[in-house]
This record gives sequence, structure tokens and C-alpha cells, in this order.
Amino acid sequence: MMTVQPTSESGPGKLPGYFAELFSAVTYRRLFYLIATFPLGILYFVVLVTGFSLGLGLLVLVVGFPLFMATVWCILRFADTERALATLLGQKLYREKPIIQASGFMNWAKATLSDAGTYKALLYALLKFPLGIASFVIVVTFLAISLGFLLLPVSQLFYPLPLYFGDVEIQLNPLGWVIWEVVAVGVTVLSLSLLNLLAEGWMLLNQALLTDYGEAKHAQREVQALKQTSSAVAYSGSLDDTLSHIAGQGMEALGASALAVTIKEGASWRMGASRNIPETFARAFSEARPRLSLPDTLPQGRAHIEKHYRAAWEKDVLIEPLIRELPDGSLVTVPMMYQSQQLGQLHAFYRRGVAPTQRELEFLAALADQGAVAIETSQLIDRVQAQASQQERQRLARELHDSVAQALYGITLGAKTAKGWLERDPQKVKESLDYAIQLAEGGTAEMKALLFSLREDALDEGGLCEALARLAHAMKVRYGLTIHTELPEEPQLSAVKKHAVYRIAQEATHNAVKHARATEMSMVLRQTDLGWEMDIQDNGKGFDLAEIAGGTLGLKSMRERAEFLAGSITVSSHPGQGTRIHLEFPH
Repeated sequence: MMTVQPTSESGPGKLPGYFAELFSAVTYRRLFYLIATFPLGILYFVVLVTGFSLGLGLLVLVVGFPLFMATVWCILRFADTERALATLLGQKLYREKPIIQASGFMNWAKATLSDAGTYKALLYALLKFPLGIASFVIVVTFLAISLGFLLLPVSQLFYPLPLYFGDVEIQLNPLGWVIWEVVAVGVTVLSLSLLNLLAEGWMLLNQALLTDYGEAKHAQREVQALKQTSSAVAYSGSLDDTLSHIAGQGMEALGASALAVTIKEGASWRMGASRNIPETFARAFSEARPRLSLPDTLPQGRAHIEKHYRAAWEKDVLIEPLIRELPDGSLVTVPMMYQSQQLGQLHAFYRRGVAPTQRELEFLAALADQGAVAIETSQLIDRVQAQASQQERQRLARELHDSVAQALYGITLGAKTAKGWLERDPQKVKESLDYAIQLAEGGTAEMKALLFSLREDALDEGGLCEALARLAHAMKVRYGLTIHTELPEEPQLSAVKKHAVYRIAQEATHNAVKHARATEMSMVLRQTDLGWEMDIQDNGKGFDLAEIAGGTLGLKSMRERAEFLAGSITVSSHPGQGTRIHLEFPH
């Protein structure tokens, strides 16, 4: 896993101006939260003290332990309530539930008492009481001072009262009252800033005690996600399905609200997979990307973090309608690199108030590595398939040239010869026509065999044994090669294995005709205790194996197919004694 180092943060940051907090709705939601800590702290404390006192006091009786666990259950529900209220602070708190849910009261009690989160919730309930009182006093004090300063000039209009600084009475003219009001607004803004800092302290406490922060659950989720993404990368399905699986696993293990995987294709980009991304944005991403403030290139091991990215994107009137449903926090972009080449990017969108940790950045980097491997594997498969298609086209061209094209040439020659003998010697005409008919039948049979072998589903429909019989017939008609076959009932093999066996037999028969000049051959396919074996022997001129130690292209092809079958192939030949090819492979 590569180490991710954040790049310099970009974006507009917080709302500009000294008075931003005075007009921000976030400030007043936080004030409501701080005021609510007082009654909630009292409630939690009363329930905790009362429940535990009764539970422990009655522990010797049957009802003591259930009452004790009922109090624990209430505290855990209070923790759930606090996680919901944390949205007022701009937090999105979540605690992973156990993978295996306990059944039965005693099993649930054991699991609950052995969970670190239970004791963190109890500690939070205890701290809520004194900290809630302190927060309430601070809030009331600051608000009272601020409102007192702000409303004093108004009250002087209706109830004039003398102002004293020590023993000296202060008389303020209208300009003095204006200055007083300006100072009062400044005091109010300062008070709100201090109250926001107090809210930030509660956010830290919530993060520490209401989530699984500091526990091993993050690591467990990340390991599980990486394990499943590794399986997805190894899967030979479509690239988009693999990337979609990776994105889904990332969403389960991260605190991000949306995730997108984009693929670089030349100079353009496309959306490969996404989670919680608006469909309109995903569809228009390829055209919209040049207008977005996304980095085109990133160094390996670097993450680009853009806070409040939407503020910059919303300035574009064409982009603004597409991103309305995107999270309004920060955007993290991690490159998907393979051998120093950027193949794509991984984008994680966070809500406001939720920031990625260093651990999450490193996990994003691991996901990006998995995605890069998936993209490279897909591209490699495409290249191999293209190369295989080219080789197959070349082989087909050779087969057509050596068989059908020559047969058509022979038919043409035979027809012209018959035409020449038509008036002079009818017997010669008959011989020429018979020759042309024989070539036509051979060409037809070989063309059928060739087309049969090219169909991917031919071996599934007709079977391997039928394909071998067709091959023997085509060689007999076309080349006069007599093949004695011993074929069993259709073997229970996969289509790819049948195809490999057929190709070996096809290569062997063609070599016997073209190189060995054989006139007779035997082909035997039988089942053994360990699997299957195929024995092919011809009466051709043979060859010296020592002279072709590296093997011909045809022999190499047969050996590769035998290795694919997890089997072995043996070639035996001597000059003037023909050639024998023996294939063995397991079930």
C-alpha cells in the first residue's frame, strides 16, 4: 500500500468576512445543541445513577441484573440519540454494528458488556452532566452579555437609566450610543466565535466516544473490503462490474458519502463506476470534466484534497444543475497508477463537517491500487484477445488458401480441361469432371469442417466426437487421407477443454498431410482411470526429433494446449517410420 500525502488544500474555505458567523445558520444550530446539553445531561445522569443504583442494589435478586442491563440499554440508546443530534454540529457519526448479532438475553448481555463502545457510551453519559451544565452556563452568560450590550441603547429610549463607570456617571450623546452599538455587535460576534469553539470541543468528544474511533473495527472493515476487492479484481467479468464492486466496498469501509472511479482513455475521461453519484452527473462526466477543478495528473502517493469544492464548481452555470445532489463537503482525489502510468482516478466525496483521516487516505490509496490493477488487467486481456483474433484470422487465411482456394483452382482447371476434350474424347471429359466433382466435394467438406471449428458453440452442440469425425471425413475427401477413428461416447468436458483437444487433433492431421505426406492415420480417444488420452499415429515419412530440438510452430502450439489442459503430450517419430502423438490430461 502506498503512503498518501495530501497536497495543498484548495477551495474557498470558510465563509469570508468577520461577521460570517453572525449570519450563518450553522452557528445557531450549534447554539441550540449547546443549550440542549443541559437538560439531556441531567436526564442521562438521573437514569444512569437511578438505574445502576437499583440494579446493583438488587443484584442478589433475580430482577437486579435485568434492571442493570436495561439501564445499559438506555445509555446505548442515548448514545444513538447523540449521534443523531450531532448533525446540528455538522457531524455525521456512525458506529459499526456487530457482524454477528447475538441471540438471547444472556448472549446479548455478554456481547454488550464485552464491547468497548458500551463503556465509551457510559463515560459519555457521565461527562454529559457536568460538561452540559458548564456549556449551558457559558452559553447563557455570553448571550446575556451580548444581548445586554445590544439592547441597552433601545432600553434607554423607553426607560432612561443613569450609567456609571465606578462612581462616575457617564453621559452618552447619539454618536456615543452608535459607537456603543458597534462595540456591542463586536462583542456578540466574539461571543459567537467562542461558542463555536466550544461546539468544536463537543465535536471532538463525540468523535472520540460515540464512534469506533481508536478501536480495531476500522482495520477489520478495511481488511474485509480489500479481501473482497482482490477477489473482484481476479474475476474475469467486465471492467465496469469489477470497478463497481470496488466502489461498493469502499463505501462500506469509508466515511465518504459518495465515491466515483474515473478511467483515463487517451486524452479523455469516462465514469467507470460510482456510488451515490447523481445519474445526470455520471452521464455527463466525460463532457463536464474539462470544466471541473480536477487535477489531470497526480504524482504517485499524493492525494488532492479540495475543501468546499462545490463553491468553485457552482460558478459554472452548466455544471451547477449537475452537482446539486453531491455532498457539500470536501473532495479527495487519488490517482490509480500502474508502473508510473496514471490509468484513472478515485474520487471520494465527503459531507461538510466530515474530514478524511490519514488512515482513510491510505485505504483510498489501496483501493486505487486495486482499481489500477483491474484496469491494466482488462486492457491486457483486450490486447491479448486482439492479438489472438489477428492470429486466428491469419490461420483462417492459410487454411482457406491451402484448402478451399486450391480446390477452387483445381475445379476450374478440371472444368477447362473437360471443355477442351468435349468434342474430341468424351472419356477424358468424364475423367476431368469426376476430378472436378471430387475436388468440389473435398472443398465443401473441408469448408464445413473449418466453419464448424470456428463456431464457439459448435463443440457444445455437436460434441467433440462428432467434430473429430467431421475432421476425419474432410481429410479423406480433400486429401485422400484415410483416418481410422475409435471414439467413445461424448466425454463430459468443458467447452474450452473440448476446443483444445480438437485443435491438437486438427494440427496433427494437417501436419500429417502437408509435411509427412501420410496416406493413412489412426485416431483413438479413450477414457482412463486418471482422465483421458488421445493417440494419433500416421504412416508418413517421419522426421528426426533431434534436428528440431526447439520444435516447430505446430508442435509448440500443441504443447501449449496440452499445458492448458494440465496434461502432457509426447511426440515420437523416426525417418521413414511415421509419427505418433500421444496426449494425456486429467478429468
